[in-house]
Amino acid sequence: MIQPKPVQADRDGPTQLFIDNPNSPQPIINGMVAGTYNLALEVTDGTRVAATSVLSFGAMASDENGVVIQRDPWVDIILGPQLRFGLSPWPWFDERQKKLTEFYGGLLDTDPGYAEYWDATPLPGSLTLTAGSAIVTGVGTSFLTTFNCNGTDELVARWNGGANRVQFTVISCQSNTQLTVHTPWARGVTEAGLAFSRGGPDSARWYGSATSNNFYDNVMAHYAMYYRTGHVRYLTVARRLADAWWRFPPIDQGKNAVGGYGLQLRNRSLTGLFLRGLDGRPEILDGMRALWENDQSVVTAPTWQAEDIREHGYEHYFYSLAARYDRDPANRAKYAGYLTAGLANKWSAAVRSQNVSATETITWIPPLGFRPGTVTVETGSTTVVGNATNWTTNTCSLNYDWLYLEGDVRAYRCQYVSPTVLRLVSPYLGPSASNKRHQQANLVGPGTQPFMQGIAGQAMLAHAEVSGEPLPARYGAAASQWLRFFGFRAATGGIYFGRLFPMCEPTPDTVAVCTLDADGIAAGRFLAGEIMGFLGTASLVSKDDALKALGDSLMTVNFSKPGFPGLLTSGTVYNENFDDNALIFTTKKAKDFGFWWGFGGAPGWLGARLGGPQPPQMVRNAISFILDQIADSTSIRVKVLAPNAAVREYRCTESPCMVDLDKRQGGHWI
Repeated sequence: MIQPKPVQADRDGPTQLFIDNPNSPQPIINGMVAGTYNLALEVTDGTRVAATSVLSFGAMASDENGVVIQRDPWVDIILGPQLRFGLSPWPWFDERQKKLTEFYGGLLDTDPGYAEYWDATPLPGSLTLTAGSAIVTGVGTSFLTTFNCNGTDELVARWNGGANRVQFTVISCQSNTQLTVHTPWARGVTEAGLAFSRGGPDSARWYGSATSNNFYDNVMAHYAMYYRTGHVRYLTVARRLADAWWRFPPIDQGKNAVGGYGLQLRNRSLTGLFLRGLDGRPEILDGMRALWENDQSVVTAPTWQAEDIREHGYEHYFYSLAARYDRDPANRAKYAGYLTAGLANKWSAAVRSQNVSATETITWIPPLGFRPGTVTVETGSTTVVGNATNWTTNTCSLNYDWLYLEGDVRAYRCQYVSPTVLRLVSPYLGPSASNKRHQQANLVGPGTQPFMQGIAGQAMLAHAEVSGEPLPARYGAAASQWLRFFGFRAATGGIYFGRLFPMCEPTPDTVAVCTLDADGIAAGRFLAGEIMGFLGTASLVSKDDALKALGDSLMTVNFSKPGFPGLLTSGTVYNENFDDNALIFTTKKAKDFGFWWGFGGAPGWLGARLGGPQPPQMVRNAISFILDQIADSTSIRVKVLAPNAAVREYRCTESPCMVDLDKRQGGHWI
């Protein structure tokens, strides 16, 4: 629409707003585009006493279903299609997303544990880090009084002229000027005269526990809230946390791969850094190349380096983002090659398939990791004798009371007797065995955990999207069907904690460790958070109504809180883990926030279940003009501002000038 009224200089928002009747209690407002607006409402009573209230709100462009039409396509690719805030068929989901986003965003200002400890005031003295050595020497230092010197606190050194941070666990102190850290200085150059400070889990919530503030990529969660609302305060927090995470020593602007401290793959939370790199900081995309080169063997090598399938799913997914968004085409091709090699060397060998109603279903079972030592046991005996074992009173404790021998088809409950003897609750039924490798944990033997399949499946679909290869697409689609047939637990409406493990089959509902019932019904329902984003992507690709029904069911049992009626709420069940008095608030268990709204991707389910945003509906619009109204003019420039804040420019020498408008978004500024 062409607005003859000039844009006012006193506006507070991306555009001037036009109110049809300022005196109406429900005026119609036109002229909005995506962004944040501040309005002042002034009310005057009969005595001419006036009061003013300021309202700040965000605006987002959406199609007729309410699915947000993002200006930048990478938002939907990484976060999934977002539904405009307030339109969820589960209203408590929206209410919780807002409350949790604001709660954890606020902690950046109110909780001392969220301070960026790596920039603390340097302590007296300086350090020398010697190439290849775990010995740190100091000049003018007081190591014995500065550190605990027993593996419980950290040293943060500033290297590369103070531009970078490296973090070490202090294992022991030999003197005030010499200490030993947990890993050698991995760079090939000795660094001297370094400033340093003390930091770590005793002074920050940045890593190492469920309260870590970016465990499941809370940066993604804050961005998701922004891209559902358009409100700049959520964008500000997302950027702030991402910028801090980029400088966090275990990431260290991409240099942690060659530093002295590292994170598990699941704790790296690199997806949020891609979002930040695409949101105004492209140097982050360049800086992460050091990670991709260092970790090549992790994604491509045939040897599995962790028992947890998530670790490999995360890494494969991260490389799919690098193959899509690195700014160098040669690098993008190289990282895509790593994905292909990894699929052939690692994932193919770990795939198991089973036919159910002629539908191929696939899940991944990582190879087993065994405990130190070997065991000997005889058929019919309840005594297990260890050789070079290190069993303690915690072995076979309440939550870790299963024993598995390599190659067996059963697992046995066990009890601790001594460092070299365990007692089985029931007699051993297998053939007598000596010097067998063993596992001892809550889940043992070959098996898989359904909630982890969300990460693995998402990695496969992301790989397929960036490469066009059919095999990862087939793996991802089949994994979603495996979750439908085997991961879903009809008895509670949640998902199983474990399947295919010896103790779980053929009756997983009867074994508490396989159902997580020991932690309450809500615990198994909560696990759905890590597969919602994957189900959304799989649903968009397959158009399978059965997957839509599964996702809706999982959302319903978690977010049907009484008092928050919606189109799909049952009104009878909800997950108390999200309540105000739950651990997610009382202990600041930020992991759970990220589990659902961050990397778990649940906000993306809302738009995916509707099929994502409707395709563009481009129409041509004629702009008439008379050139000779301006002396010596030869052309005009027309700028079109769409409701999603995308801008197109046209230059025309003849009237009329034809411009393209996206009809699904509504009125445009021209």
